[in-house]
Amino acid sequence: MNYILDYDKVLNILNNMKNLRKMKSINTRMGYEVPYYTYGKGKNHIVIVGGTHGSEIISVDFVLKLMDKISNKKDEFNDLDENKFTIHFIPLQNPEGFIISTSVIKTLINDTMSLDEIEKVCKDYYLKYKQDDINVKENKGNKEIKLHQQMFIDTNYECIPKKHEKIRESVKEMYKDERLPKGSMICFRANASGIELNRNTRFSKGLKDIKEKKEVYGLNRYNNIPTTIKGPLGIPCIDVNNFSYENENILLFDLLEKLYCEKKYCGCILFHSTGGEIYYKPIFESYENNLRVEEQEKISNKNLELALEYQKYTEYKLTDNNDKEFNSFDGYLRTLYPNILLIELSKMGGNPLGPYGDIKNNYIPTINDNLKATRNVIELMINKTSI
Repeated sequence: MNYILDYDKVLNILNNMKNLRKMKSINTRMGYEVPYYTYGKGKNHIVIVGGTHGSEIISVDFVLKLMDKISNKKDEFNDLDENKFTIHFIPLQNPEGFIISTSVIKTLINDTMSLDEIEKVCKDYYLKYKQDDINVKENKGNKEIKLHQQMFIDTNYECIPKKHEKIRESVKEMYKDERLPKGSMICFRANASGIELNRNTRFSKGLKDIKEKKEVYGLNRYNNIPTTIKGPLGIPCIDVNNFSYENENILLFDLLEKLYCEKKYCGCILFHSTGGEIYYKPIFESYENNLRVEEQEKISNKNLELALEYQKYTEYKLTDNNDKEFNSFDGYLRTLYPNILLIELSKMGGNPLGPYGDIKNNYIPTINDNLKATRNVIELMINKTSI
C-alpha cells in the first residue's frame, strides 16, 4: 500500500465510502469543493477536521481512516451508538495546499515504489529536516537553502498537474518573488492564494507585521521563508486593510455557530500533523469583544477534561499556551465554544514526509493510539453534552 495520499486518491477514497452522507459544502477561491460528510442520527453533534495545512498529509490520512472506522463500526468503534451522535467530517479543509504539497512529493515518490523505498525517502527527509533545526539553533542568522529543501530544489509549479491550472499560475506568480527559496514548495501550508488558514483571523500578529512592512520569517528550519508575503507559510488574508475570512474557514465557523445556536453542538477535534501535542486552553485575555465571557470557566474546564482523556492513550504533551497573544484561528474558536481540541498527531516531525519515515515504530502507533483516544473522547463528549 502506498501510504502517501494525493488529491485524486483522497477523492477516490471518499467516493467509495459507504454509510456516510455527503453534505452541501463550500468552494475555495479557486473552485475546489471542501469535502464535507456526516454520519449518525443523534442530537449530539461533533465536528472533526483534517488537512487545515496543505503539507500536513497525515492529518488527512488519519481522518479518512477515522471516517471508515466510525461509519462501518470497526474495531473500537463497534459499540458506539449512532443514534446518540452525529459526526461532521471535514477531512481535507485545504484542498489547494494539499494539491501543491502532494504534487511536489510525487517528484520523488510514485506509485511504482515499494513501501520500503517510500519509507527510506521519508526517513531521509525527516533526518535532514531535524538537522536543519539543529543548524538553525547553532546559527540563527543562516538563511541558506535547507537540507530538506535541497531534496526538492529543482521542483517548481510545473510539477502541479495541468488540470489544476489556476493553482499552477498562482504558485508560479508567488515564486517570482526571489525571497521564496527554491525547494520550499514541499512545506506548502497555505492555500493556493498564499493564505494560511490557521492564521486567517483578525487577531493574527501577522496583520500588524504586514502593515508595518516588517521582514518576518518562519521559525527554526523555516527561517528562510517569509511570513509577510504570499507563499508556502502564508499570510493571514489577501488584503490586510479589508480583512475577510477564507471560505475554508467560513465553512467551519458557520457550522460550529449553527450547531451551537441550535443547542446541538457537542465538541470539535482539529487534527494537525506533527509534534505529539494537545492544544486545549483558550486564551480569553486576547479578545476584547468576547461575547461569551460567562462561559469562560466552563469552557476551560471542559477542554482540560477532554485533553486529559486524550492524553491517556497517546501520552502527548498538554500545551496550554500561556501567552497573552494568540495567532491562530483554532485559538479563536476555543474562546467561543467548549470541547475543542487541536491534536498534533505524529511525534516524528518533518512535514509532510517525516511521519512516514518509520512505519512500524511511528506511523502505525500514531494511527492506532489516536483512534483509541478519539473514540473515548467522542464518548466523553456525548455523555457530557451540556454547553
